[in-house]
Amino acid sequence: MKNSDSKEITDFIIANPVAWPGGYEIFGICTDGEILCHTCVKENREQCSDPDNDGWTLEGYDATCNTDEYAYCANCNKFISPFGDTLQEHEEFIKDL
Repeated sequence: MKNSDSKEITDFIIANPVAWPGGYEIFGICTDGEILCHTCVKENREQCSDPDNDGWTLEGYDATCNTDEYAYCANCNKFISPFGDTLQEHEEFIKDL
């Protein structure tokens, strides 16, 4: 996770939706510990970059390749996978086990 001020973090995520190399999604980490997908950071730019906005303010970011578990965006509930697979691909994999 990279730490900086919330506006710099928000701007970075909007400009860099995926990590290179690898293409893993970059997501924001809010002050309340929740995560936001790139799309929600972009759509809620003002809230994410406001240091006085409790909960929505971004305090860091990371890429899905650095996570150990599946997660969901706290705003839109988008599936965020550490393996780069979609929710449908993950469900099919689990079903085949």
